[in-house]
Amino acid sequence: MVLQADEALAESLIQYIESQSSFAIAVANRDLVVNGEVVTGNLGAARELATRLHLLGIGAVRFQRGLTLASLSQLVALLARRPADVPDSAAFPDLQGIVVGRVDYEQLGLADEATLRAEGQQLWQMLATRLLDRLLTGAGGAVAAEGVGSGQPGTTAPTLGTLLQRAAVDVHAAEEAFAALNDIAERVSMAPRTVRDTVGAQMDELFAAVDDAALVATLRSAPMAARTRFTSALVELLPSASMIRWLTIAADANGRELSPHLVRLVTKMSAHQIGRSPEAADQSLRETMLALVQGWDTSGPDPEEHHLLLDTLAEWSALERSKLQEGDTVHLDPMSHEAIRLVQMACELDYVSDDAVQAVRHLADHGFTTQLLDWSEQATSDDTRIRLRELSVTAQSAADTLLATPFDAAAAKQLLDAMPDSAAQLLIDPLEVCESRAGRRLIYDRLHRVGPALEPALRERLLHPMPWYLARNLLGLLRDIAVGHPESVGVASAPAGPLLLFQSHEHPLVRREAMRVLAHHGSTRSAALRRALDDPSDDVRQAAVETILALRNVELPREVITRLLTIADSETVEMDRREKALRAAVAVCGPVGSTHAGQAEVRAWLVAHCTRRGLLKGIKLAPATPLVRAGVQLLAARFGAHEDVAPIVALARSEGLLK
Repeated sequence: MVLQADEALAESLIQYIESQSSFAIAVANRDLVVNGEVVTGNLGAARELATRLHLLGIGAVRFQRGLTLASLSQLVALLARRPADVPDSAAFPDLQGIVVGRVDYEQLGLADEATLRAEGQQLWQMLATRLLDRLLTGAGGAVAAEGVGSGQPGTTAPTLGTLLQRAAVDVHAAEEAFAALNDIAERVSMAPRTVRDTVGAQMDELFAAVDDAALVATLRSAPMAARTRFTSALVELLPSASMIRWLTIAADANGRELSPHLVRLVTKMSAHQIGRSPEAADQSLRETMLALVQGWDTSGPDPEEHHLLLDTLAEWSALERSKLQEGDTVHLDPMSHEAIRLVQMACELDYVSDDAVQAVRHLADHGFTTQLLDWSEQATSDDTRIRLRELSVTAQSAADTLLATPFDAAAAKQLLDAMPDSAAQLLIDPLEVCESRAGRRLIYDRLHRVGPALEPALRERLLHPMPWYLARNLLGLLRDIAVGHPESVGVASAPAGPLLLFQSHEHPLVRREAMRVLAHHGSTRSAALRRALDDPSDDVRQAAVETILALRNVELPREVITRLLTIADSETVEMDRREKALRAAVAVCGPVGSTHAGQAEVRAWLVAHCTRRGLLKGIKLAPATPLVRAGVQLLAARFGAHEDVAPIVALARSEGLLK
């Protein structure tokens, strides 16, 4: 019985995590917190679980991808033990796919500093060993370290630093390195402050053994959204003294220019707050840096002064741009100056040499995209003009233009118009993190114009965690491809299984778009529509009805028809929605005279709803509500020749309900 219960729990959790990326429970006092929401109501099981977590010293448990039945069973066994049987000094087991965090007793003043630091050292050794293993196997063995694996210790900062340095030169090895470092940040995020400080000091020592270029390359191996989350996590983890270096590295990886004067100013302001303790000043610095990482949040206590500062910086930026447009290149670095000369020569000679290609890419990655697109219009031939425009669109130039603050709609439109369809997948990450609604609309419209060629990139991105609004947008693009390009083989042949998970998403707009995509996939149409018609959201159910109406003449199984008739029969549903559900049921029950299992059910429902038995056992029409009028019309159109229906049609004609 225990094994069956564990298997059922594991199956549910794994299915949920595939669509949501993680599931977390935590304890606040004696209340249970699930994915950040306190479980309300007098729920005995929730209160008991919260009490067990509290007494065992567990502050939070996060379930992640990679969860196995064995690791889940170990956790359940731990929670099932009596607290008195678990020693205070016992370390939590290392569970695959599960992160267990202690209650942060520091907040209560009950911490044993030595114990917490020892726990931090143990946690670092475990994570460093995992990092070492991943680096040594990364890129099929492309990364190796002398002496490692032969019995010598390999988790020291110099050794790990050497491996990170070597991993940066190989794309696949860099991806493995980022994944391992990201795992460390995830696992430490729920630990007490002292434990985080201990692990953070070890991470700082590791990063000190790696040069900036290697760390930048490692960050760039990950998608933009992932590296932003990782950067935010390290702001909370690394010592304050190392934060400026880390922020500069992160800015370089994202193609951002971070003013050293601004960082120094923020540091001094945070460190010299009058009347603040060192801990408070440190936390203030972290919060300020986190705001910088997450996009210049101006919702602080002095938003007016902050806006004035940003306006001043924007004016300086506009001034410098106007100088550049006027041909004033005195302040350019020599490489950019030479690159501009090469691009101008390419336009004049109508020939794009290898040197000109490198020059365009350099300028595109250093903020000259708008100027490059303007210069390309001066080219003599269309071939040269198109070539220069395509070269001007790089991942870096797209990020710089589309994520600029404040957002420049004209520059963004210019870049999007120049972008070839083959590079449109570069827009998926900006669609997630762009803070401007106008910017997201422009990006979405450009992706929409690509059509079926974009489908593989959309499906690949949907396999990874993302915010709900990005999932909605990507599913909407897939839906439009399916509707606008029915001849596309992608929708019919690509596996639709991963998309089914989005019908379990917490946000109804994501579930709605998932249903619309799956309804155009023959193998998943019926299951998707059944789930949508049972959805707790009225909008999702209504969208399913409208999708069925749009499909037209596509036969669906009887269970779908039964659900449609249930909606039509519900007096709590608006009349126009009931009528649509009825018309949808008639449309998918097969042509007249077919043997479809649902056809008799639809006919019987229409007869019962449109008629009443008279006192002399005759029949009469029901009161002429809009639904009855629609039902009579459907009876006449689809079942008028049936012996049970013919008298009803004749009666309706005599009473003027039918022409």
